[in-house]
Amino acid sequence: MIPKHLSLSGFLSYRDPVELDFTSFELACISGPNGAGKSSILDAITFALFGQARKRDESIINSASEVAEVSFVFEYEGNTYRIQRANPRGKNTLLEFHIQNASGGWKALTERTLRDTDARIEETLRLDYETFVNASFFLQGKADQFTQQRPADRKRILSSILGLEVWEQYRQTAAERRKRASNDVSGLDGRLHEINAELAEEADRKVRLKMLNTDLERLSAARSAQESALGEMRLRAAAVDQQATLVTTFAAQMERSRSILEELHARLTERGTEQASHADLLGRAAEVQAAFSEYEHLRAELARWDEVAGRFNQQEKRRSEPLTKIEAERARLENELANLQTEREKLEEARGALPELNAELKLVQGEIKALELQIANKSGLEKQLEGALKDQAEARAENPLLKAEMEKLMGRIEQIQKASGAACPTCGQALTEEHRQEMVTLWTKEGTEKGDKYRSNSATLKAADQHVQELQEAIAALAGADEQMRGQARRADQITAAQEEIEKNEKDWKARGLARLKEIEQALAKEQFATEARAKLAGIDAELKEIGYDAAQHDTVRARELAARSAEADLRALQSAKAASQPLEREIKELDRQIKETRRAAKVTLTLEEKLASQKLIKALEAQRNQKRRSLFEAQDQVDKQREELITQIEGKLKQQVSTNLLLSIRWAVR
Repeated sequence: MIPKHLSLSGFLSYRDPVELDFTSFELACISGPNGAGKSSILDAITFALFGQARKRDESIINSASEVAEVSFVFEYEGNTYRIQRANPRGKNTLLEFHIQNASGGWKALTERTLRDTDARIEETLRLDYETFVNASFFLQGKADQFTQQRPADRKRILSSILGLEVWEQYRQTAAERRKRASNDVSGLDGRLHEINAELAEEADRKVRLKMLNTDLERLSAARSAQESALGEMRLRAAAVDQQATLVTTFAAQMERSRSILEELHARLTERGTEQASHADLLGRAAEVQAAFSEYEHLRAELARWDEVAGRFNQQEKRRSEPLTKIEAERARLENELANLQTEREKLEEARGALPELNAELKLVQGEIKALELQIANKSGLEKQLEGALKDQAEARAENPLLKAEMEKLMGRIEQIQKASGAACPTCGQALTEEHRQEMVTLWTKEGTEKGDKYRSNSATLKAADQHVQELQEAIAALAGADEQMRGQARRADQITAAQEEIEKNEKDWKARGLARLKEIEQALAKEQFATEARAKLAGIDAELKEIGYDAAQHDTVRARELAARSAEADLRALQSAKAASQPLEREIKELDRQIKETRRAAKVTLTLEEKLASQKLIKALEAQRNQKRRSLFEAQDQVDKQREELITQIEGKLKQQVSTNLLLSIRWAVR
């Protein structure tokens, strides 16, 4: 491989396009600082040839570029090749492979896919990437890469470099040719064995040939007899064919007669309908003539008005400005009228809702009074609850004191009863039996009173608890009354506001809207608006009348002329009906005559039963003829087949020769 030209752009260190011409030198030394792009030149060559470099991903694309492109032109085995490879960022690789022709142009060698094109390049170079980087140049820092390969890989790389794979192809080709020659020899040996076996049967085959010749003579005589019978059958078949042709001719004539008859009936019906329509039109001849005369008069009058209007067309254009103002004012008034009518409808709808609002207000006010009573009742219940809670608290606070005092009295009684000294343990007086009994009686009475008070408080507390619970439940049931009261009050305010709004709108409508509505309706009905424009239009119309032009009369004549245009078509149709009435009558008579003749001619043709009988006879005769033909042809074919087979076999056996030729000679030498 001899490099000739290299161009790269956006590849590794080369952001901008760079071109390198190898034909200007024979030996070169590349030097420069690290990162200058020395190795990138060799990487560009491997990338162009094999799509591989030190890196295989998008890292070969310069950071400031979107695509890495390399074009490499080189000479190899007397031919000049060009490879163009591009790797866009985020897209598939693009590859083009060309060879230079004799005229200096480039012929494409690119395959349909990228993989197939890479394979075509490796097939052309007879090198892959691994062999190239181990034979043509060494990668930076990998000078010993070949020596570090496994033995099998080193053998493969050396074989690729030295071109030893071509000898492997020669060996495989020779083995295949040897195998085919061996198969051919085996086939010839088998065929020779078959020929020798058939030659041994020559005498028997001659006897068989003699017998077949005898059978051939017998079958030839039978064939002659069959051919005579066939000739007779052909004559009969010809007669049958003539009868069949005659029957077919009669049937075709009958079918044609039927078709002609149907066509004549259709034409007769059509002409009768046409005659009826012409008769109706002829009956209105006077009316059509009068309408056409009126139409001619209107057309002449319209022509006159058109001529006048054409002469004063310029004056007519002046009417557009006041007419536009009048229509604009009309549209404005109609829009205002529509708004007022909508406002009146809404007011009537609101007025219709007043009874319902009044009824709802009364209902809400009744509910408010009921809620006020509930709220007042709630206040009384809350005061009762307050008193009940107070009584409950007093009873609940007094009972522990009473219990403690009763326990204290019981302790004193026990103490004084157990005392045995001279002094009372409670008061210090002299402890006599009388004093002991007096104090026990006093304390017992006091304890009994306190016990009664304790039991009374317990009963009161129990009743108070039940009363408090009942009051709390009643108050809880009335807890939503305040919120309901506020909600009903808001609803009452809303209804009152709605009623006031309706009354206010009704007053405004009576004071302003109703009068304006009547004013607009009257103005539109009497065309009393845009007075200035109407005055100007009246002046223009007066000028037009002075010069003899009436726009309304012109429009009336135009409309009448347009409505009367059908009179001209009716007159032409009447004239056509008059012209066509007599030929139509003659044609109807001719159709009647043709129908009668066709029916008379159809009576002389064959009947359906006769045609069916003839067809059956024809089919029977044809079946007999075909059976005789098949018998004769089968016998003839059998004789011919047997004779030809026997003659061919015997002649082939007598003429066979065996020869042996040298096809292939293979010599092997093992060293």
